[in-house]
Amino acid sequence: KTLCGGTTDCAWSEMEEAVSCLDESYLTRKDGSRLPVLKNMVSSVVDDRQSLVVSLQDISEQKRLEELREDVNRIVTHDLKSPIIGVINGCRLLLLEEESLDAELSEMLHLIEHQAEKALQMIGLSLSLYKIEAGTFVYEPEPVDIMDVVRKTLANLGGKIADKGL
Repeated sequence: KTLCGGTTDCAWSEMEEAVSCLDESYLTRKDGSRLPVLKNMVSSVVDDRQSLVVSLQDISEQKRLEELREDVNRIVTHDLKSPIIGVINGCRLLLLEEESLDAELSEMLHLIEHQAEKALQMIGLSLSLYKIEAGTFVYEPEPVDIMDVVRKTLANLGGKIADKGL
């Protein structure tokens, strides 16, 4: 049971034929610290005796890099989102007085706001992709206005569509 780490799919104690088990586990050192390892166990018959071959690979560096990547993603996501939200809010505040702005400045503010919102969405999508890779993503379906998606897509591709004469 200790060798299997409590997993149910590792039946080393019931070795009738070749059974194998590959999973991540921890070894406890004398000082109480834990060492992450990739454990591979294979049952085999050697000299007419049932045997268990166990190999352990130290994966502490991999785990450290995974934690570092998670920390960097959290920091980058937070550090990028805050200033972008500030830009969006600044544009919206200025646009509250839109009637006093000339048309060109108003258009620029709308463009800046739109691009900042797109950047914020891209950060959100990156975070979702990271959660999918990490296995922590929770799917929450939402209703979507498909015509709004089509309008935004046409607006984003407007220049390319015009260039190609479509």
